[in-house]
Amino acid sequence: MFRKKVVPEAKNVQMVVVDPGKHTTKAMTLKSDICHFRTKMHDNTQEVDARGNTYDVVYDGKQYLIGEQAEEQSYDVTKTNLLHKLVTYTAITRLADNNSIIRLIINCPVSIYKNKQQRDEYKDYIYNSGQFEITVDGDNFFYEIENVLVLPEDYGAVHMYPYLFTGKRVALIGLGGLNMNFMIINDLVPEIHSMFTINHGGNELESNIVNELNSRYALNIDPKDAPYILKNKGIKVRGNIDKDSTRIVDDVIKGFVENIVQEIKRNGHNLDMLDVVFVGGTSEAIQGYIERVIDHVAVAKEAQWAAVEGSLKIGVEVWKRKDEAER
Repeated sequence: MFRKKVVPEAKNVQMVVVDPGKHTTKAMTLKSDICHFRTKMHDNTQEVDARGNTYDVVYDGKQYLIGEQAEEQSYDVTKTNLLHKLVTYTAITRLADNNSIIRLIINCPVSIYKNKQQRDEYKDYIYNSGQFEITVDGDNFFYEIENVLVLPEDYGAVHMYPYLFTGKRVALIGLGGLNMNFMIINDLVPEIHSMFTINHGGNELESNIVNELNSRYALNIDPKDAPYILKNKGIKVRGNIDKDSTRIVDDVIKGFVENIVQEIKRNGHNLDMLDVVFVGGTSEAIQGYIERVIDHVAVAKEAQWAAVEGSLKIGVEVWKRKDEAER
């Protein structure tokens, strides 16, 4: 699983988990330091000043905006692309001391995780021959990467909330910005054959809401307004939420959750026969609707961060075993 590497004692070794989600990149260290920003990039050869939760990044001689202010985001399930490399490296600079050695944990969609070739390609791409240099907001950073541990997205929630999974067979459903991950956890252990990923996340929900409202009202709503419409559960007209639009948004969200249940059935699993746990940022946003459609469901507390912190716990266990074996 791990490459052998001698770690000089003089250098600081730090463990960092990065979850480069399609909507938001989240990262955390053992000190419980966290950072998060939008998973977006933009060519910045015109050297536009970074504003908001955005970073001015120079990598491999090219300049980019990373975060909120950027425009380009990835809609592919694969994570072996420059965007995910840049957001991962940028997140490390926000949390780890410069010129340190990184024990890196990264999450990936379960469809990638269960495919060894794709998993190894992603790992090697981020490993980057064991080091990287990057400039963020004018500061130069250099890191060595001791190794990369790739984990399936959302599985960390099992280690964060083991009481939800111990002695049970549980359907774990993760709703992110682009993807929905599904896996069955059997007494804390994932059933590999049950894993699948589909494009059924927050982006699709927001698009459905905008399309339905545009159709009903003959409007031309900017897709950038969709997160606010979802948050407000309707369109604001002169400062007040339009009640008819609220009913439309309610119907769209309910239909979105019902489609999740049907999609899982199409993949051969009946949620009526399983305990059900939801994680992920989109789960938080529509928790009430999930609980209305699936009455025996549990939505993990702090659903957006549960899998990230849980992945860090797994990393601690893995490297502890590795260190003990090398003594």
